[in-house]
Amino acid sequence: MARKKRPGILINLLSFTAPIPIIAVFASKDFLTDLTGPIVFTVLAGLAIACGAGLFLIPFIISFKPMFSGGGYYAFWGRGKAAAQTLLTGRSATATVVSIGENSGGGTMTINDQPVLNLVMSIDDDYNPPYETSMDTLIPRSRIPQFQPGAMFRVKVNSEDKLLVVLDTSQATGRNTQDSGENIPQVGEGDWTETDRKAVDERGIDGTAKILEITDTGRTDNFKPVAHVLYEVSVPGSTPYTSGKDYALDSEVIEALQAQTGKVFKARVHPDNPERFMVEINFS
Repeated sequence: MARKKRPGILINLLSFTAPIPIIAVFASKDFLTDLTGPIVFTVLAGLAIACGAGLFLIPFIISFKPMFSGGGYYAFWGRGKAAAQTLLTGRSATATVVSIGENSGGGTMTINDQPVLNLVMSIDDDYNPPYETSMDTLIPRSRIPQFQPGAMFRVKVNSEDKLLVVLDTSQATGRNTQDSGENIPQVGEGDWTETDRKAVDERGIDGTAKILEITDTGRTDNFKPVAHVLYEVSVPGSTPYTSGKDYALDSEVIEALQAQTGKVFKARVHPDNPERFMVEINFS
């Protein structure tokens, strides 16, 4: 399977070899001075110091090079020229996390207190046979649970380099919050149809819905955490009942909903199926 090369721990060991040429030259100072003269020895000493400094800096240059090329550790999130082009012209694909761990340099690094981790993904783009790609990328601590092995999400694959994949944010975030049902959650058994929406709009029964609890399911869908929201629904002339559904929502929306626990909101219930209703949640 195709996979990006990893520098590994051997590259880091170069730092420990840095003193060798310097020690070798200065340990042989008298011999080299007698053999070549003081001027040549000075040149050799300078070269040894430069060589040692180069060996010491190589691992750091390799580690930080991604920060200054093509979006680097942020490329997966769409930052950088190549990543932006990939989002525009790349092939859509499904990525499955194979593993997540310390970065390819074999150590721990953070940027603004957020870890740079190595993410290995299996890519299925309906064009190439499924293959793996590996990249070092900054992953916010709050999102690490969403990238555990087995997690699936949509990505875009660069048309010239299939190992360059970028998170497809249009798929990950869905439509705008204003239009996506996040302000007016829809609850019911299975997906709503246009007929359901029309029935609620035209013949729906006005009532109320109280948020009883919001539970983290530990799952994700389209790169969003899935939460279970439980309501107590009341309509005139009927006994209040409970109903809920799993929602795939942005973390910020889930937090906002949790702040509304215990509050009562306007609801509109399906005229033929009380398990389907719309809740008008005001986050103000």
